[in-house]
Amino acid sequence: MTYVGVDLHKRTFTVCYRQSEEEQATAEFENTKAGVSAFIATLSYLDSLAVEAMSMSRPFIKAVRPHVREVVHVNAARNELISKSNKKTDAHDARMLAFGLEYGILPRARFRSEAAQQLRNLVTTRFKLVMTRVSTMNFLHAVLARNGLSIPETKMRHEKWRSQIDTSVFGFGDDASWYILNLQMLQLDKAINVLEKKIQIAVEQFEGYKSLSPLPGFGPITIATLLSYIDSIDDFPSSKKLCSYFGIVPRTRMSAGEPLPSKKFGRFRTGAITRTGDTQARTAITMAANYAIAENESLRAFYDRIKGRKGYRKARTATARKLLGLVFYLLKYRCTVRNFRLINFSQAYEIQPYVCPKLPDLH
Repeated sequence: MTYVGVDLHKRTFTVCYRQSEEEQATAEFENTKAGVSAFIATLSYLDSLAVEAMSMSRPFIKAVRPHVREVVHVNAARNELISKSNKKTDAHDARMLAFGLEYGILPRARFRSEAAQQLRNLVTTRFKLVMTRVSTMNFLHAVLARNGLSIPETKMRHEKWRSQIDTSVFGFGDDASWYILNLQMLQLDKAINVLEKKIQIAVEQFEGYKSLSPLPGFGPITIATLLSYIDSIDDFPSSKKLCSYFGIVPRTRMSAGEPLPSKKFGRFRTGAITRTGDTQARTAITMAANYAIAENESLRAFYDRIKGRKGYRKARTATARKLLGLVFYLLKYRCTVRNFRLINFSQAYEIQPYVCPKLPDLH
């Protein structure tokens, strides 16, 4: 068996074939269809291959996966074998990938299914267009402010209100800026509407859509954001793992010293959330928690209790973590909620007893 490390670039990729410390060799291939085919010819079904996760690695992995025993998608941001190395050559990076693969110390990244990746592309494109629309709206507000005018933000988004502005009092620069930015707003609105329709059609085909759609605050965009990020719920053995994947769990730190009553060893402290997950997904579950609080008394009581001790920001994050735990169980057991108002978040969830007879508490 050979451990193969691949340092992938846009035009070429460097490969290290490692069987032991003494038996390793490097080679370079062109990142073309012919080059990938030549590389595949050097592989066997017993080999393991490691490549860093990046946008260009997806077609490469899809091409080589059928020809090896295992493909490890490496988390580049956490791979200290390369990031903290003094050597910065392609051959060295490939050797470090092969070395880490042999000893099982490479931080792995998830490789999403094609359907989840395509849905995520739609969600990400919409998010970028929405951010562009917000920026454009801010420019429009600035043009109005320079000319002593203003429109409430809720009305600025509608072309009907923007068209009522008397631009005759504008200078030639502001008049041209207003005209161009207004056209851009119209195009952005049309593009976002098209994407939202495509997202709704696509997300309805996912298995977890019916489980999440009855929850308050879970519209097609929110569900699409969550499902495209989670992909297969079977990859997560517990709700804690899913919350950690979202980066919505607190940082923990343990040091030597007098043990606290609740811990066996050392002094245990918690801090702000890790934020290691995707920002869009974390924002989606947090915004959904705002709606869920108003629909469930036990969740509201939990929010108020945390808010009184730590403030509304930490309370909202803790509530989102509770809600994400519910999402985990709904997806894991392929069930749905009969009545969200009746769920007691302080006890075991009662979600269709004939499907999920008794589910344990969340952390």
